Amino acid sequence: MKQDNPTYEEQEAFLRLLRLCYWRSMEYLDGRSNDVELTDRQLLMLRALQEQGPSPPRLICPILGVTPADVTGISDRLAKKGLLRKARQDEDRRVVLLSLTPRGERIAEESLGWRVRRMTKLFRVVAKDQMSSMTTGMTTMLKEIEASRGPGSSGGGRRRRAPSAPVMKPESATS
Repeated sequence: MKQDNPTYEEQEAFLRLLRLCYWRSMEYLDGRSNDVELTDRQLLMLRALQEQGPSPPRLICPILGVTPADVTGISDRLAKKGLLRKARQDEDRRVVLLSLTPRGERIAEESLGWRVRRMTKLFRVVAKDQMSSMTTGMTTMLKEIEASRGPGSSGGGRRRRAPSAPVMKPESATS
């Protein structure tokens, strides 16, 4: 049976929609609390540190799917907001440990509850079978992209790192 593949125009329209949906959903899910506004990446860093405890930036990179320079910028902004501390290790002064302040802990917990409520509202319009179909399609595309890169290949163009594991765990949130 011949597979009915989308036309080039349909593929381009799908990728535009995918990009738009990604950016709009990130805006929609940006963390809010009574005290501070956080971007999605800032909230994810707070949650990662809340779950892992004090950590060097290199351990945060794969969780956020960003470069060490990105982690530095995000952590600098969080430190300026009084949500994060940077401390050098006594054993090796080159190693910086990131940790949450008490205010950072509180904001991470508040923002997670807010995010879970927003996600619930956002995804209530998507049926499980729709979610399953989208997940299957995107997983298939991702496998093709990864396979086409090959070992050590840059894949062409600007390379972005994809997160290796999700950080958010809704079951620990309070409504």
